[in-house]
Amino acid sequence: MERYERKIDDILEGQAKQALAIQSLQGVIGNGLTGDMKRTREGVEELTIRMKDICVTYDARIAENDKQLAEFKWFRDWANKFKDGMIRKILTLAFYGGTIIGILYLYEKYTKTLLK
Repeated sequence: MERYERKIDDILEGQAKQALAIQSLQGVIGNGLTGDMKRTREGVEELTIRMKDICVTYDARIAENDKQLAEFKWFRDWANKFKDGMIRKILTLAFYGGTIIGILYLYEKYTKTLLK
């Protein structure tokens, strides 16, 4: 009987040690996770504040760029019209240039034949 009592006491003592170890482990994990979550939340809040500052700065830059674009709208309109009509202008210039060169060539050829 004493032997069984000692074994039961040993088992109970081992269970008590395991219970304390588990409780200690749960405390470490709980405190660690709580600290990690707190640091993560603080990091996210800091990131949110920085992003808001960046967005405000970005919005101000966009407003400034819109103002500058409005001031040079006349130039952009002129450049777009010039670009849009570029092919037609080049073809017109080539046609007139070719016509003038053709006329000069025929005039020179005609005058040489008349002078001979």
